[in-house]
Amino acid sequence: AAEGEKAAEGEEAAMSVALSYRGATVHVSVLPGERVSGLFEQTARAFELPPERYGLKLLHKGKALAPDATVGLALSGAAAPKLMVLASATDAVRQLQAAKSDTSVASFAAEHGSRKGKVPV
Repeated sequence: AAEGEKAAEGEEAAMSVALSYRGATVHVSVLPGERVSGLFEQTARAFELPPERYGLKLLHKGKALAPDATVGLALSGAAAPKLMVLASATDAVRQLQAAKSDTSVASFAAEHGSRKGKVPV
């Protein structure tokens, strides 16, 4: 059976998905009926990105995939889908979110004038 079509036994044919992270590409096999969350798990194993240390995003054609969607619907029937992997270290994200902005620094608009904000130049 062709990719994406039902096999003779009534099972879905597996599809190959290319995952790209930091210049390395890994191909994994998934069933169209599986949840995207399984693809997140395969990605974490393939690139050694443990979920407790990294937050992952999978992008297909520039759009983030939702973990609860099915692979077949999320990849919209692409014959050989390529996904970009974005990994953020959870410690770094936590530090960034905890940081407070410096109120002594004026905004760009206040320093350089803004036509939108009606700030004089």
